[in-house]
Amino acid sequence: MPVRHFDFFTVERRLVQTASISLLKDTRLGIEGNHWLRKILKQLKEPAVVAMGGLPLGLRAAVERELDLLK
Repeated sequence: MPVRHFDFFTVERRLVQTASISLLKDTRLGIEGNHWLRKILKQLKEPAVVAMGGLPLGLRAAVERELDLLK
């Protein structure tokens, strides 16, 4: 069952922290895929997707950019 408004939940309880990505070295990182993809899709704003159907043309590039940030 998804956690609704997860962003607000974590900010209200001061669970969000910023640190160097090097702290994650040699660890496993779990990302909630549905939330992550919805966040990426909101940023794309491709109006023709509704008319043509299917996935946005820039989705692959956007996902690869996000993954490059973690490498």
